[in-house]
Amino acid sequence: MKHLVGILSIGLLLFSGQPVRGDGGEGEAESFKDTLRAMQERIRELEDEVSKLKAAPPSAPAAEASTEGVEKRLEKLEGLSILKGIEIHGFLAGNYTYNLNRPKSRKNGLLLFNEDDNTFSLNHANIQISKTGDSGLGFLADVDFGDTAEIVGGVTRWSNSLTNSESRNSIELRQAYLTYKFGIGNGLTLKAGKFVTLHGAEVIKSWNSFNYNISNSILFGWAIPFTHTGLMASYPFNDYVSMDLGLVNGWDNVADNNDGKTVHGGLTLKPHPQLTFYLSGSYGPEQNDRGDSKRAMLTTLVTYKPTDRLTLILDHNWGNESELVENSNGKLTKSADWHGVAGYAVYSLTDKLTASLRAEWFSDMDATRTGLKQDLWEITPTLTYSIAEGLFARFEYRHDESNKRFFENHRGDPLSGQDVFATELIYAF
Repeated sequence: MKHLVGILSIGLLLFSGQPVRGDGGEGEAESFKDTLRAMQERIRELEDEVSKLKAAPPSAPAAEASTEGVEKRLEKLEGLSILKGIEIHGFLAGNYTYNLNRPKSRKNGLLLFNEDDNTFSLNHANIQISKTGDSGLGFLADVDFGDTAEIVGGVTRWSNSLTNSESRNSIELRQAYLTYKFGIGNGLTLKAGKFVTLHGAEVIKSWNSFNYNISNSILFGWAIPFTHTGLMASYPFNDYVSMDLGLVNGWDNVADNNDGKTVHGGLTLKPHPQLTFYLSGSYGPEQNDRGDSKRAMLTTLVTYKPTDRLTLILDHNWGNESELVENSNGKLTKSADWHGVAGYAVYSLTDKLTASLRAEWFSDMDATRTGLKQDLWEITPTLTYSIAEGLFARFEYRHDESNKRFFENHRGDPLSGQDVFATELIYAF
């Protein structure tokens, strides 16, 4: 704008029709100065008006149009986004175990996911991607890494090949299924794919559920399956009763190992806000290429929460498989049975410190689960401390005992019991 003033001043001198004379007539000079001052003042006024126009907000119609345009664009982007409603979570667990027996095999008997003695290990890493909602289509995918992936993968049958084995694969697709919730009654949900079993009190750990103890129970490791592949329907009749029912390939079978299918389901009863009963069962053929042998499994799970700080759990499992045990003539005509019970007491000492105690008994009466006819029991106290949001440290002592010499010492000699100390660091997000 200052340049504009100079240009206008020069133009005035050149084209005003009033030449500037060398004799410096005072009247004409004063008239020229007055004119120049008037022009400069007008230019300053114009500058002020321009500045005010720039600073002023747009008119109401323009502002409304602008806001409406932004909202429409956002709605279009939300409608097209494939990430809408998707959640991603993760879980990491590393631990160390020490067996006082110092077993020659360096394996802790009955412990699955932390079976290695005197070893720091990546016990478990997990990534979960899911999409849920009050209605419509959803999905969930769980991918495990580390020791847990090796154990679960070692018993999962991914093909019909009898030699199929993934026991040393440290990556395992634990779950992968689609869900669809229909607007029928209280909401019927169908699930199709690979998912964890309905049996048992304990689970394969994840970001929002990692049991009360570091080590797995005997029942979790030896009495029940890990996963199923098939179809499942769930329906809540009301706040007190709900049901799960489906048809699956069997125990830990992505590809079925025979021509039969297994029925799997559960019933939830909640007579009181503090008391829940869950009854689950499965029945079907499980042996390779044999439809005549049938396996039945029943689980009774009772959860009682008398106070906000105390939780009590009772888990009972009974299993039977027909035509699995040889008779006196060497033919598979006898049934095999196994059953056990586990009890849990969990108490929040403070907002950050929780103590839990597990005690259980398991009977493998026909040597079909552990490979030895025996009665087993164990007791495990565990402390869990919340360091920060999502970060936990756990400490555990466990004693196992058998009525047979099932465990071993540092020379490989059989022993009837073992004592194991463990610590674990968990981060869930």
